[in-house]
Formats: sequence, C-alpha cells, structure tokens
Amino acid sequence: MWRASIIVLVGCSGKSDAPAPTPSPASALAPKPNAAPKNKLASVTATAPLEIHDVGFLPLGDMKGPYPYAYSVDFTATRDRAKAEVEAHVRCRVGGLNLVSLAPNASDHESASFYADPFDDAGKTCEVRFYELANDRESIVARACYRDGTLADGACPAGVFPPPVFPAGQKIDFRTVASPKRFDAPIPPIAMTDGNIQMSAIITVGEPLGEHVAAYKLRCEGDNKVFSVADTIEFVPVWRMEAGESAYAWEFILHPKDPPVTKIDRCELEILAMSRTAKTISGASLGRFCIPASGASTPGACTPAITGK
Repeated sequence: MWRASIIVLVGCSGKSDAPAPTPSPASALAPKPNAAPKNKLASVTATAPLEIHDVGFLPLGDMKGPYPYAYSVDFTATRDRAKAEVEAHVRCRVGGLNLVSLAPNASDHESASFYADPFDDAGKTCEVRFYELANDRESIVARACYRDGTLADGACPAGVFPPPVFPAGQKIDFRTVASPKRFDAPIPPIAMTDGNIQMSAIITVGEPLGEHVAAYKLRCEGDNKVFSVADTIEFVPVWRMEAGESAYAWEFILHPKDPPVTKIDRCELEILAMSRTAKTISGASLGRFCIPASGASTPGACTPAITGK
C-alpha cells in the first residue's frame, strides 16, 4: 500500500521587519591612541637655551623582571640643537634617608642609574636633578619628580625629603653598615684588605660643603699598635651633595703608608671641611665617630681614647 507524503515548502521574503543597524561613526571605528606612560615626559623645563627631552624614569632589571632596588633615568639634552653635556643625579626616600646616587654612567652622560644600596627597596618617591657641565663648572638646570609611578616636571614638593637631625655641633654623619645583600661576597663594615682599610658606610651631610672639600683623619688600633692616616675624601663626591642627603659606598678604601697591623680593633674618624687651596689636611671639624671592628659606628670620640703614635 502506498502512503502519500506531503512536503510543504515555505518561502522567505528578502525583507525584514527588524530595524536596520545604525552605521558606526568613523571615529568609533578608529583605534584609540595609547595613553602616554606615566613614568615618561616629552620634556622638562630647563634653563634656556638648553633643552632636555625624552625623559624616562624606569625600573632596572633583567630577563627575570625588574629589580626592587634600582631605577634608571634616560634622557636627551641639546643646546642650540647640538648635544649638550648633561648629567642626572637621583635621590630617593629610602630607609628614612634621602639617598642619592651621584655617579653617572661613564660611557653615556644621557643616562643614570640609582641603586638603593645598602637597602633592598628603592622606594616610590625620587627626584632627578640635571647638571650641565661647562667650563669646568656644573650647574643645576632642571629637575623632575617621581612619585608612585608618575614622573612630573619640576622639583618634588617641600617636605618630601625631610632633613636628618644631628646632635649639637655635628654637621655630617658617618655610619658603617653591612654591604647590600645583592653583592656576591659580603663586605664587612670595616676591615684590613691587602694592607688597606676598607669600609662599607653611609655618609650624610647636614648642609652643603660649598667651595670646600671633605677630608678625614683616621686613627686606628689593632695588634696592640696604633697608626693614623689622613687624606681628602675622593670616593664619594661629597661636594655635590645637597643638604640632608646621604650616599652609600663600599669603596671607602684608605691607604696607610706603612700599615703595621693585620686586623683592626677600632678606629676614630674625624671628617673636616677643608679649603680647596689648603696644603695640609686641616679645617673645621664636621663630625667625629668611633668605629668598632664589628657593628655600626657611633658619633663622638672613642672611649677610652685611642692613644699612641
């Protein structure tokens, strides 16, 4: 028996009752420009006709990521469209100090690095000051302020870098500390190394030295002997430090003419503000410190006194 199958064909009209979509304006279809990075500036206000532009304040790091203890500053400086000789110094609020890095990259004046040594974190508040070098003189020509990831033109607001408080009569501070953890081999606060005295320390100035240079007189005892050494401080450019700034160095290497000892028990250090024209190590005392063989230095003369030749 045959069964009939009925197939119903339904036709579709080309028209639709739904409203046609509204065309998007061309501006909505265009890609949105990327926002300018907060840690970069097209330029900073500088002493005319000097121009400083393409300024970036970036974290230093490696393939594994950024270091928490370091920053890098990059910029371009020109005068009358020719390259100008400008350096950048960076100070950051770290460990309760206004820690400053004063050494530019030797091969390139248009970059600088900041390491928070001896601390492990570089903090979030920093200021960059730009120096122009001309006719054996240097002058500050611009500043920029970095706070919480944002770089702004000009100096940081007042109060961001509070000055230290020194005991009466003390104008400089010298604190021996352990070397940074990032160092492969630790450096003790003070030790005899290859006949030289090496110290890992933070130096802090209460006020700028101006036209003076920093000098030191060091008197040490060890192996039941006493010896002295005096010279100008060259390992940290103290004359570049502004009021209340601190600088760390592990290169505090002092060179006695004839070191009579193989180890140090303690030393007494006096720092002086010496005239640039002085012929001998002399000048107004800025501070005196007692440095034990281990541990941090303390302000004031050693007790009992270090006596002997």
